[in-house]
Amino acid sequence: MTPNKKSISWNDFLNCRLEIFALAAIWIVLFHLQMYIGWKSNNIVAVMLQKFLSAGASGVDIFLFFSGVGLFYSMKKNTIKEFYKNRFLRIAFSYFSIAGCYYFWDNFIYTKEGVLSYLLDLSTITWWISEEGALWYMSFIVVLYLIYPLLFSWNQKTNSKSTLCIIIGFMLISVLFSVKGLRIPFNILDMRYEKFISRVPIFMLGLYTAGNLKKSERVPIKSLIYFTVMSGGALIIAKMCPWLEVKIFKRWCNGLLALCLVYLYVWQKNRQILAIIPCVGIGLSETVRRLLEIIGKYSLEVYLIHVCILKAIDAYNVWTSLPWYIWWLMVVVVTYMITWVISKLRKLVTLCMKFYRRQT
Repeated sequence: MTPNKKSISWNDFLNCRLEIFALAAIWIVLFHLQMYIGWKSNNIVAVMLQKFLSAGASGVDIFLFFSGVGLFYSMKKNTIKEFYKNRFLRIAFSYFSIAGCYYFWDNFIYTKEGVLSYLLDLSTITWWISEEGALWYMSFIVVLYLIYPLLFSWNQKTNSKSTLCIIIGFMLISVLFSVKGLRIPFNILDMRYEKFISRVPIFMLGLYTAGNLKKSERVPIKSLIYFTVMSGGALIIAKMCPWLEVKIFKRWCNGLLALCLVYLYVWQKNRQILAIIPCVGIGLSETVRRLLEIIGKYSLEVYLIHVCILKAIDAYNVWTSLPWYIWWLMVVVVTYMITWVISKLRKLVTLCMKFYRRQT
């Protein structure tokens, strides 16, 4: 990486993609731990940290933005068939092994709703027909995977104009349904509005960015600052209007602020900030980088596992049986232990498939 005081290149972001996924996953895990378990502290630093963690849902926005970016480059070098095959191989084993176990417990042991409910949950359909569905992110991302070749094709044919129109269109729809008098009264559509319509723009922004920035092109920090200031201004205006819901504006503002934090992380890595620590700086920086790359490589598994663990424990309402910090430690340790097992099993399955293909 070539240091630059005012900007870093787009390629610098791409080189840090696994680390960025890791940081987003950690942020989401801590957000969910605080949401389900909480923690008690009146220390001013702790209170500020709690505020930061309460915006952890923005980690999903980071996932979506860089998913849009990664899928763009995948489509550029693969046929549509290869694209779908790669997406399936990436998520199938992890999703079906993790979600399969969780939904088996949920539908056959806990709620006893049976086979049909199990199949609807596992197929990600439940989230689209009701407010239920523990792993809503998978329901969301599967749809985006399925339609991405079409979005990519439109983007290429229209020189990104179609992507820009989709971003603006979904933002306008979100704002329209932020008007309290126009909000759709049905919970299922409210849910779609909150978690689908309002998050499509950040995913499409990833596609738009990847399609318009060359890897060597520099990304000035002022561009992110402009977007964040505009989003913050919109949030302030929304708060001043009693007839507007502010949640959507807050989500956009937090999402853009999250991208600013990503920029700062890549910038500090570019300038090797940690290396200034005497004796251990360079080694610490390298150790952190390797750890983050490992977590980032299995960020999907980390997300799925910790959500399933938290929801399963929450179902029995036993949080008060142990101090909050014990629960935090247990959830984190168990999450990463299961992630390790899943990663090894996935490698084993991959080797078996390669061996089988050679034999046939």
